[in-house]
Amino acid sequence: MICFPNSSTNTNRNFPSFCVLSDQLRERIKTIISQTDNPLAVRSSSTSEDSVSQPFAGVFSTYILPNEKDNKAETLELVCHAIKLIYASMYSDTARNYYNAVQHNIEVEKMAIVIQEVVGSRFGQYFYPHISGVAQSYNFY
Repeated sequence: MICFPNSSTNTNRNFPSFCVLSDQLRERIKTIISQTDNPLAVRSSSTSEDSVSQPFAGVFSTYILPNEKDNKAETLELVCHAIKLIYASMYSDTARNYYNAVQHNIEVEKMAIVIQEVVGSRFGQYFYPHISGVAQSYNFY
């Protein structure tokens, strides 16, 4: 992805418009979404989310997206847009307020994106996940 997060024009609203996902990344995302017809959870995985002293779990955006077998092109566009919005959430007012409250330096933050199949059951046109929530953990390694 190519973007300019420190740009003076950067806000949550316009961040996605000037970021471009590479063709190679889009192809990889296509491969991921072709593996299942279940909805997808697109979420952050940042170095701070599992911090012992100031966990960031739940601070950055997560998106649950439909993934119907006969509309993979739309799913691809939704996933690409969600990725951009998740990165943009690093600069949201909520995140900035939390950075300030815990005295965290945004410049040292590192983030990846995780795309997960939502596990659950279909009932007619509806899909019900088995469980949902935010958890805090500790990495002993």
